[in-house]
Amino acid sequence: MSSTMLPLFPLGVVLFPGSALPLHIFEERYKLLVGQSSQTGAEFGVNLTENGNLSEVGCTARVRDVVRRFEDGSFDVIVDGIRRYDLLEFHKDRAPYYVGTVVFREPSQEERDRALLSETLALYNKLVRVVYKDGRFVIDEEEADQVHSYRIAQKVGLDLATRQHLLEVDSENERLELLRAYLKDFLPRLENAAEVDKVARNDGYVS
Repeated sequence: MSSTMLPLFPLGVVLFPGSALPLHIFEERYKLLVGQSSQTGAEFGVNLTENGNLSEVGCTARVRDVVRRFEDGSFDVIVDGIRRYDLLEFHKDRAPYYVGTVVFREPSQEERDRALLSETLALYNKLVRVVYKDGRFVIDEEEADQVHSYRIAQKVGLDLATRQHLLEVDSENERLELLRAYLKDFLPRLENAAEVDKVARNDGYVS
């Protein structure tokens, strides 16, 4: 596939395709970047930056809504994750904000393992019922055909390294296997109230 130039917004989070993320925009370069995206509907890239390292696989974002504007010119937005890409080259001086040369990844065409999906969904539903109490994030079996692994991954308390690894994995079934193994290991720990609070408190995504 051919490469393209993409505005970049490095952040200390991992954005998944199909997820939504609230952002407070206050730096001038990102007010310009996100403002342009809001006006035109153009995508920009979100790459995880941690300890001075920029992850090579990112996810594009598109502004869904400008939630609030402040007197100092900063504003709050909600962005939607759209598609994954590989960052080939990072440019600091081609625009007022960062720009990357990227290649977009094609979605996997593999047939999903329905038994694996069903088991992973059951574990996920058990977790969100404990953590979020009101059942608003429960996924019914009727929705299974439309459910992607990244939707499951949003709400289950994954650390940044695991989130980034899931973003990089191309196989949907492999991602489901990783989530199933994580949930089987993690669910017994929810008997500890501190673990429940940690998952709920550190959930940076919105529904």
